[in-house]
Amino acid sequence: MGFPKEKGELIALAREWHKWISDPKALDSLSQELGDVDLGVGYVNFGVCIIFHVPLYVITQLSKAIGFWWLASICCRLRIITDRWSFEPRQCGYNRAHTILGLYNLKRNDVDAAISALKESWQVYPCPHNTSFGLLLSLSKALENIPKAQGVVDEYKEICREFKGVVA
Repeated sequence: MGFPKEKGELIALAREWHKWISDPKALDSLSQELGDVDLGVGYVNFGVCIIFHVPLYVITQLSKAIGFWWLASICCRLRIITDRWSFEPRQCGYNRAHTILGLYNLKRNDVDAAISALKESWQVYPCPHNTSFGLLLSLSKALENIPKAQGVVDEYKEICREFKGVVA
């Protein structure tokens, strides 16, 4: 369960996830890595999520809405630091936190940090949310017209398609 992963490794996990979803009887063929993702998730993780991550999410969303991006960035950093205690480690919350951090960095005109945030934001496991709704696209869309970000944006879009099971 080591990260960071190469693009090909994550694409393989996303394809394995979709294969498993299309045939739940294939549980025996699920790789050890995907099978282990939910191990250790219990009452402690659920408690941390309810007591800490949900309020962080709410504060982040309110901070963005009123233009306090600096506060949203602090909440996202806390969310990333405590991700291993999440109910869904290395999944949707991790993607969301890095996406918001990247948008904050763009607001500060730090394109390199925004690109780094986009690269990190796809370093997640497939889950019911990100394979149904996809990874967040707001940062990749914000970086689309920046020439030095084009390769990273294209890579992100490819991974997004694989996560949603839409292979071109």
